[in-house]
Amino acid sequence: MPNPLFSTYTQGENRVTSTVIAVLEHVNNQLAEDILEALTDESDLSLVSFDNQVTGVDSVLDAAIKSSTALWFETKTSRDAVDQTHLENHLHALEEDKAELQRLIALTPDARLPDKIVAVNDERIVWVNFDSLVDTIETVLERDTGSTGASMSSCWALSLAECSPFLRGSLDCCHRVSVFWSLRLGVNSSCGVFP
Repeated sequence: MPNPLFSTYTQGENRVTSTVIAVLEHVNNQLAEDILEALTDESDLSLVSFDNQVTGVDSVLDAAIKSSTALWFETKTSRDAVDQTHLENHLHALEEDKAELQRLIALTPDARLPDKIVAVNDERIVWVNFDSLVDTIETVLERDTGSTGASMSSCWALSLAECSPFLRGSLDCCHRVSVFWSLRLGVNSSCGVFP
């Protein structure tokens, strides 16, 4: 079931995370991969692969659709709010995931790398602040102009680009992201969000 753009969460960090995930889910797969690849500094990130003639131990499958990436998110909407114990607990749980590439993306408003992330000292943690998220989205969208096609995905991509000013500056604006995307998509009938 797809994540709804209209988040039902009441806590700010959950609303922001839910909205970011909903948009990434609805833009085309390549655009989402490009954004996440740039954020995590992974040169060959693949959320989903589509393979023909996959060789198994005693068989050759005609095709397989699979994923070998686990990207987990921990979002904070206040500065200096990262909790070291939460990070350590998330990393411990991430060890149970069998994905080849495991990353815990800590999305925060902090201007510099939080000390508590440094203290955990785990290469699986990727720190991203809201400004770098916006910069990444804008850079990928500028680079990939035209590659999103004339589809619902391009409407989501356009909304992603237009919402970037709301993510910059005061973090009090972060909770407005859902509302902005919702209004932007709601008035554009070509996106197919509303009948």
